[in-house]
Amino acid sequence: MSHKSVLVCPKWVSTRTEVDPITGEVATDDRFSGISPADSSALEWGLMLGTALGATVTVATVGPPAAERALVEAIACGAGKAVRIHTDEPVSSSATAAALATVGDDHQVVVCGDYSIDRGSGSVPAFLAHHLQLPQALGLLHLETDDGQVVATRRLDQGRRERLRLRLPAVISVESGLELRRAGLSATLSATSATIEVRELADLQELGELPEFPAVTSVGPYKPPPRVVASPNGNTQQRILELTQIGNNSTSAAKVIEEPPAQAARTAIEQLRQWGYV
Repeated sequence: MSHKSVLVCPKWVSTRTEVDPITGEVATDDRFSGISPADSSALEWGLMLGTALGATVTVATVGPPAAERALVEAIACGAGKAVRIHTDEPVSSSATAAALATVGDDHQVVVCGDYSIDRGSGSVPAFLAHHLQLPQALGLLHLETDDGQVVATRRLDQGRRERLRLRLPAVISVESGLELRRAGLSATLSATSATIEVRELADLQELGELPEFPAVTSVGPYKPPPRVVASPNGNTQQRILELTQIGNNSTSAAKVIEEPPAQAARTAIEQLRQWGYV
């Protein structure tokens, strides 16, 4: 490779979604949108890997113009290039990965969050590895470099950990936990005038690089699956008699008894014994 680079692919998502209970329509507001905690950690890991590997960091996302807020923040934190692939409608994970794969094929490391807060499928990194024809290491906790290679730690069951030495180039995804650095004032002000490359998702579709997203044919309120309730024991007649207590002579009319405390206690215990409670 003639030039070392790291590609970070955060996803622009709505952090506050409102669903109409009648029509089932989903309403989002760009004011309450951003990137998921895992994508924020991916950006910080990408910046750290860029410094350790001596590589430039490119940040790319698929989303509307409002998504450029996340790209501006990434530039303020140290990213060298930002690319936004324009779309106003949600696209599938495979289409998202296919679009991100067109940003370039000369990246040493491609870093993503392990899952986003909107769908949480975690499939975009795997699709990216497929489109770029690169090995993948997903769901990582920690990254470090050793002699130009990346050594990763992954969580396993029962509190165990797995250490991986990655052969670069590779696609990786990281869990949330590492906080994104806070950019300085001068860097923040400078990033507002930075150039963000914008590409059209429609152009990629015309080139045949993206599958068509399934069309929405109908929208309705959410209907949870029915809850399975076990049938009662006995036949219908027996259940009706038990519920209405027809023919049940075990109950007795209320009566008032005046007795000394000790005798009253013995009478109460005897009555409870007759009813079968003691």
